Amino acid sequence: MADKDKLRYQKECKQFEKKGFFINKDGKDSRDLFKPVKVKKAEDQEMQEVEKKPAKAEKQKPEDDVTKPKKVLSVFICFSNQNRSKLMKEHPDSKITEIAKLNGEHWGKLTDAEKKPFEKMQQEDLKRFEKETQQFHELGYFINSDGIKSTFLTKKGKAQEFEIGTVMPKKVSSAYMLYLHEYYANNKKKSTDEKVDVVKNMKLLAEKWNEMSSKQKQKYAKQQQKDQERYHDQLDQLRKNGYFTTEAGVKSTDLPQKQKKSKKAN
Repeated sequence: MADKDKLRYQKECKQFEKKGFFINKDGKDSRDLFKPVKVKKAEDQEMQEVEKKPAKAEKQKPEDDVTKPKKVLSVFICFSNQNRSKLMKEHPDSKITEIAKLNGEHWGKLTDAEKKPFEKMQQEDLKRFEKETQQFHELGYFINSDGIKSTFLTKKGKAQEFEIGTVMPKKVSSAYMLYLHEYYANNKKKSTDEKVDVVKNMKLLAEKWNEMSSKQKQKYAKQQQKDQERYHDQLDQLRKNGYFTTEAGVKSTDLPQKQKKSKKAN
């Protein structure tokens, strides 16, 4: 053994006797040397590979309640829209899927010359789309082919009485709901002081309601009638003035808008 190697050996032995480990000439800890290599199972290796791969981020659709111009109809859809009503008259007992199949068959039999009128329809619809899109980008809304402002249209293109974002009157409460409101108003302290089983409590209230006579329910029926009058009065105000006044005397235009779209009033 060379002198240099002998000195190294002696140094490592002293370290080992003193500390229970030594640092070799490469600066490695003896405790980290000669460790048994753990053989990974195939499934463990597979899982490790999966973990290494970055997970694909889910595409989140932006929450957008703005009504946008309808997409351009295809030539086939232009034909289908016209031909469907004809097929439904000829086959009144057929299912929608069967009508759709017949539509496809009829389309397949058309010559290029017979498809021309539907190609023209598509070109007209393309002009409509381009016009509405330009209006939408410039103004933030568009006027559809029926002359209706897009803020009065649902996403499916259906016209509604009130503009999107309009604060609507509170819906009419049913007699049963008014009965529940009264119960909870009278038992508010009890429900906060004690732990109440909501499901069990609702079941008991429903049973009590069903056991009540028509005379006992009449009180709540009158309240419902009064609330119905309030609802229709507020709707009339909204149609006439563009706003209504709540029971608390607040203008609906001063109330925060709900994200939910306004629906056509009944």
